[in-house]
Amino acid sequence: MSRFPKNLELVTALRDHGVPVKLVKGWDTAGVPWKNTGGLEGVIAHHTGTKSAVGKTGHPTLGYVTNAFSRPAANMLIGRSKAEVYLVSAGATFHCGEGGPAFPNAKGQLIIPAGNQWQRLFGVEIDAHPGNKDYITDAQVEMMARTAAAICDITGHGTERIITHSCWTNGCHGVNPNSKNRTFGRKADTSEGPARWPGVAKPQRFNAPFWRSEAAKYLGAA
Repeated sequence: MSRFPKNLELVTALRDHGVPVKLVKGWDTAGVPWKNTGGLEGVIAHHTGTKSAVGKTGHPTLGYVTNAFSRPAANMLIGRSKAEVYLVSAGATFHCGEGGPAFPNAKGQLIIPAGNQWQRLFGVEIDAHPGNKDYITDAQVEMMARTAAAICDITGHGTERIITHSCWTNGCHGVNPNSKNRTFGRKADTSEGPARWPGVAKPQRFNAPFWRSEAAKYLGAA
């Protein structure tokens, strides 16, 4: 277990958890080493909703995630199929923007600091369909869940450290407890289309409890 994972340690953890991650050029130098940020503390899921992310294949926002800023916009992009999972940065990135948790307090709760600081979270963007059906494919759900499990296992934290961009901006699901976030409403969770998961009310958001439940299936896989 390591909250300061080295690049290859992170890649190994992902692949051991069944994530066939592809390495984007510069993945090992693009981010800030976790030792410089205070350590890797969890994982955050978000979606792109890109108009060109249609069907079961595609990764239209890979270029944006890789090159939009001076450092990558996220650590990983999950395309529409299992063959399209890309590690853009092994180190900390600009993923979340204004809002969210960076520093755990004495109780282990994630507390929102002022401004857009270097996050301690592994940021994942999911290339989601922009329409009202099949926002996220089954393959993407599995790849996100396996990625989250890998981060939990490599850091030694539980699934409570799996959050979404909505948690980051709104302060929910164990993030910034007892305090309303100043960035409330800036980001939302993706809503899913078809009824593919038994026992889940519709319409359903891919929220933190959903991802925690899915990731729990793959904990200890390494």
